[in-house]
Amino acid sequence: MNKFNTRLCGAALLCAPALAAWAADTVESSNDEVDTVTVTAVPTRAGESHLVQPAIVLADDELRRKQVATLGETLSHELGMSSTSFGAGASRPLIRGLGGERVRVLENGIGAMDASSLSDDHAVSVDPLVARQIEVLKGPATLLYGSGAIGGIVNVVTDRIPTALIERPRGKFDFSFDEASNALGGGASVDAAHGPLAAHLDGLKRSTSNYDIPGFAALAPAPGAQRGRLSNSDTESSSVTGGLSYVGERGFVGFSINHYDAAYGIPGDDARSIALDQDRYDIAAELGEPLPGFNKLRVRMGHNDYMHQELEAGGAVGTTFLNDEYEGRIEASHAPVAGLAGVVGVQVQHRDFAAVGAEQLTPPVVARSVGVFVLEEHDFERLHVQFGARYESVDNAPRDAINPARNFDIYSVSAGAEWHFIPGYGVGVSLTRGQRAPGIEELYNHGPHDATDSFERGDDGLDEETANALDITLHKEDGRWQWALNLFANYMEDFIYQQSVDANGDGIADRLDEEGLPVAPGDGFLLLQYSQAHAVFYGAEAQVGYGLLRDAEWGELDARLFTDYVRGRLTDGDNLPRITPWRFGGGLDYRWQAWQANFDLRRSAAQGQRALLETSTDGYTLVDLGVSYTLKSAQVEYVVCARGTNLLDEEVRYHTSLLKAVAPQPGRSAILSVQVRFD
Repeated sequence: MNKFNTRLCGAALLCAPALAAWAADTVESSNDEVDTVTVTAVPTRAGESHLVQPAIVLADDELRRKQVATLGETLSHELGMSSTSFGAGASRPLIRGLGGERVRVLENGIGAMDASSLSDDHAVSVDPLVARQIEVLKGPATLLYGSGAIGGIVNVVTDRIPTALIERPRGKFDFSFDEASNALGGGASVDAAHGPLAAHLDGLKRSTSNYDIPGFAALAPAPGAQRGRLSNSDTESSSVTGGLSYVGERGFVGFSINHYDAAYGIPGDDARSIALDQDRYDIAAELGEPLPGFNKLRVRMGHNDYMHQELEAGGAVGTTFLNDEYEGRIEASHAPVAGLAGVVGVQVQHRDFAAVGAEQLTPPVVARSVGVFVLEEHDFERLHVQFGARYESVDNAPRDAINPARNFDIYSVSAGAEWHFIPGYGVGVSLTRGQRAPGIEELYNHGPHDATDSFERGDDGLDEETANALDITLHKEDGRWQWALNLFANYMEDFIYQQSVDANGDGIADRLDEEGLPVAPGDGFLLLQYSQAHAVFYGAEAQVGYGLLRDAEWGELDARLFTDYVRGRLTDGDNLPRITPWRFGGGLDYRWQAWQANFDLRRSAAQGQRALLETSTDGYTLVDLGVSYTLKSAQVEYVVCARGTNLLDEEVRYHTSLLKAVAPQPGRSAILSVQVRFD
């Protein structure tokens, strides 16, 4: 039996206890029903009831328990998700082995508009610590936010623009300390209303030292290397935001202004760092019953004035990245027509990007896109059908006399259905054919990149990428048994990827100097070439939960198990680089009166299916434990939480990280956090 079949069997065995309880649960009366979750990124009826492809939604206590400093790390242990890693300052979400331009990061439905998709060392400028809710979507609904989001979207809901009036002020204060990095962080937010005006204010400040690691930083440490701490992994960040809205009977109109800055080290002995600074402006409006036949009109607009500088040892500026970007979208939800209800809309983006200095990887480029989209759905009693389509025109115009302009017409369609064949059970099928235009870094990059120790070479002749995806899910959503099994396959035509080059065929990766000329092995920069070929991704995800204890006196105890697996390779048989290895694990969640406790055990296998010249990574086991206590008074709630992470002090190297050979993840740590909420 091959490895893939073995892992699929493992997923099936994981669900076996749930399947065995099928008959009993269909007749058993139970109060363990899943609360309805509103997915704000889906402005249709499905956003309040069900989706053809299930969404991941982190909110409330679960979000607070998983929130860390970067968005990628916050989501890295969710089913089917992982993260890039570039020390403590930068990480970006990966969905089923796909990342970069293929996973759009949004803040309240508008793109992050930063430079994080250009390179793994660039941080996402949306801080998860200000999130009220984080949503992950795949399937037809992603067409609302860009044809490039063929991997999925991650939407961080911050509520920085108030949408409703409240009777009295409410807010929260947060404080946390992480022992592994001596991290100190604090934040506050407050909302208030007077007459038809609603206001919001929030701010945060966080700083960390170099974090602890179990052993040496490098897989092959040099003589005299420091043990037990990752050099140059310290971080600092701060943010302040104000928002104001006018709220009426039929809707609202409002705006917010945010300033965010961060500084973080690039792990290694060269003492390089990145300083990030942005000012972001957002406008939002909603109007109920705007025209006959339409239920709601939504407008979202954003502008980001973004800059980050890559600093040499001593603080000298090496390269400055500038991104002046606008994004706007108008969407209208219409009343049912011939049984179909849905949303139609237009999205416009304008990006003026430039890199100035010694590391001018990418030429100055003006990128524009205009997209039109539609998402429709219909209910046939137990059958829910959803389909969408999008057309997008993408224009890239370099502002130099060397690189050619590239224009793309992008078409994407998607359809799916979910059938609740028995109350509490559902099966869903989704088909997507989506296209993505090459990113500016894939087309135009050419030059050395100190942070990744690489010489990146793009290809201005790249074609659009096409994904043909099939998703099948079977799930049970209420009762003491709750479980889900997801199977997926994605055939990628003209898949764009970056990989080391061995031009001589001697098994040694090519290295170049700053001018792009060959140098001896071990010197210069590793050559990374953007290429295009057909590829396939396939895999499985499964999770099972069971309510072990339901007792008024002793509380509630739930057990859970999970596994996920993704395989990514070119159709000629070569493995793709930085694919998430097979993972499995489980945990326990206990609730009694004001107490909560959580135990998590996760195993990541070694990744033996490596790309050409790629560094291998060993498997590891993570054990985490957390306990919290909530004290409530009439209008104030106090939550005190203590957590222990990586309790086995394992050496953890993410296979998805470009720095896996020189920068492991933090070792054992104790984390204390306090939150005060008032209403």
